[in-house]
Amino acid sequence: MTQRLTGRLAFLGLAALTLTVFMPGCTPDDGGGSDPDPVVIPQLPEPEAEPEPAEEPEPQPEPEPVEEPEPQPEPEPQPEPEPEPAKDCTVENDFAGAAYERLRTEDDAVRYLSFSSTEPPTRAMILEFPNGRGGPVPGTYDLAEMDLNECQACLFAIEGLDLQTGDRVGTLLPTSGTLEITQVGEVGETFVAELRGVTFEQHDIREAPLGGGVNATKVEDGVTLCAAEQRIEQTVLPSPARVGESVHDFQLQNCETEEFVSMHEMTASTPLLWIVASAGWCSACRQYLPGVFNLMSEVLHEQARLMIVVGENAAFDAPSLSYCRRYASHYGLEDASLFYIDHDGFASFATMFGHMNVYTDQNGAFGLPWNALLTGEVGEVTYTYSDRSGQPETLVDYLQGAGLDVE
Repeated sequence: MTQRLTGRLAFLGLAALTLTVFMPGCTPDDGGGSDPDPVVIPQLPEPEAEPEPAEEPEPQPEPEPVEEPEPQPEPEPQPEPEPEPAKDCTVENDFAGAAYERLRTEDDAVRYLSFSSTEPPTRAMILEFPNGRGGPVPGTYDLAEMDLNECQACLFAIEGLDLQTGDRVGTLLPTSGTLEITQVGEVGETFVAELRGVTFEQHDIREAPLGGGVNATKVEDGVTLCAAEQRIEQTVLPSPARVGESVHDFQLQNCETEEFVSMHEMTASTPLLWIVASAGWCSACRQYLPGVFNLMSEVLHEQARLMIVVGENAAFDAPSLSYCRRYASHYGLEDASLFYIDHDGFASFATMFGHMNVYTDQNGAFGLPWNALLTGEVGEVTYTYSDRSGQPETLVDYLQGAGLDVE
C-alpha cells in the first residue's frame, strides 16, 4: 500500500513536496484490505534568522583645539576718593530760603517749624519751648549744652523727611552754636530770634527705660547740617480754639471778589455763620452741597450766612481762584461769592484749622464735608459747633434754632 505524505520542507527552501513511501510487505495496487492508519511525520521548526551584522560606527571628527584666552591687562589702580571737606558752620547755611515757616502757640509748647520744600523729601527745622520749662524768654542760649530732657529752648532738624509717611533720613541735634531771642510776642505779635554758627549732627534718639526721658547717641559718619546765620521772624499764631472758646480773627480769600475777608466781620453780620469745608476730589461733598444750597436759598442774612471753604482741587493740590469759580459753577450757582480758598501752598485748610480745632481721630484724620458754626461780635467770636467734637447739640439743633426749615 502506498501512503502519500505531505510535509513542508521550508528549512530546505523548497516548495511543498509529495513523497511516496513503500511500506514493507505491501505491493502497489494489490487491491487487498483497507488502508492502514497514516503515519504522521512531524513538521520541523523554522530556523531562527541569523542576526544582521552591526554597522561600523562612522568616524567622529577630531575636536578643534580650544584657543587660549588672551591675557587681560591688569586694571589700573583707582585713586582713593578724596574725603569730603568738613562743613564749616560758621559760614554755611543749609536752611536758607525756607519754603514754609510757622510759629504757633500749641497745647504743649510754643513751636516754630521750617520746611525747605513743600514736596517730599524735605528738610525741617523745629524750635520749641515746652510748657513748664519757662517758655520763650529773651536771651542767648548755648545749643552745645542742650539736653532734650531739660531744654528750655529745644532745637533739632530732620533730613529727608516725608510728611505723609513720617519716613526720614535722620534726626539731627545741635552740637555747637547759639540761639539769641530778641523779641517774644504775644499772639498776633512778632517773635524774633537768630541762630549763629549752629552745627547739626545726626543722632539716634530713643526713649529711656522706665520713663527716664530720651537718650540721644551721635551717629558715626552721619549727616551734618549747618546754620551759620538764620533769622527767625514770625507772627505768633494762636492755639486752635475748641468748641465754646473764643476764636482769634483770621482772613480767607473770596473766590468771586478775590478779596480777603475777616471771619470776625462775617460772623458779626449774621446770628449764625455756617462753614462747610470741601475739596474738588470729595465725592461726598458733591452729594452734600446741593442740599445745603437748596436749604439756604430762601434764608436771609438776618438768620444765617453760609461759606464754603475749598482746601484742595480735584488733583489734591492747592486750588486757584479760577478753579474755585469753576467748582462753584458745577452747582449751578450764578457766581462764586459763597466760596473761599484756604491753602497756604503747603497744607490745605491751614488758616482755618490753625484757628479752629478740627477734632481729628486718633490717627490725626478728619472727614469731608466738615461743618462748623461761629457766633458773636467783632472781637468776641465763639466757636459754637464742630463735627465730631462730642458736644451734645447737633448741627440740626443750631440750624433749627436759627429758624431754618431743616429736619
